[in-house]
Formats: sequence, structure tokens, C-alpha cells
Amino acid sequence: MAIENLAAGSLIIPMDVAYQDKGMFLADGLVYRLLDNGISVKWAIKENKAYDATGFSANHQKLY
Repeated sequence: MAIENLAAGSLIIPMDVAYQDKGMFLADGLVYRLLDNGISVKWAIKENKAYDATGFSANHQKLY
């Protein structure tokens, strides 16, 4: 597993319905619009992730 630091101000868009209450389709549309406007997007998911398993985790520090 590679650990990558993201720049300050980076956004993490959860695709899990636990965070969005069936809003995954809205998040998917947001990612599409970002890409359509030339904004880079990184996909982060555990290789060979089992269904309903955790595919991504993050440590963060709130700066404001």
C-alpha cells in the first residue's frame, strides 16, 4: 500500500452511500464535472477490495 500526501486544500469526495444517503450519483456527477473542466482527480481504492470492505482511509487535520 502506497501512502501519498495530498496538498493542503485537496478535497476528498466520499462515494459511499453511508456519507451521502444514495448521493453517490451526485458525487459521480461532481467528479465528471471536475474532469470536464480540466481539474485533476485521483481515484483511491484498495486493490482487490471485497464488497462492503473499507477501500480508503485518511488522517486529516482541520486547519480552520
